[in-house]
Amino acid sequence: MGPESEDDNTRLEQATLIVSRAREQVARQREIIAELKTMGLDTKSAEDYLLYLERSLMILENELMKIPKREG
Repeated sequence: MGPESEDDNTRLEQATLIVSRAREQVARQREIIAELKTMGLDTKSAEDYLLYLERSLMILENELMKIPKREG
């Protein structure tokens, strides 16, 4: 395994972790919105933030797919 492959593996591991955390943030924001709705509170800013998180996640997932995967 050469240095390029090791760098790709490190990038893949880091990107996978970042995407995982972003997915957790999206899920948590959805929970927050549900809680706000249950309390009868305005959810506009929370929903706007969710949209931002979802867009960011989509970008991160697209970048993750560009990283070469290790074979074997």
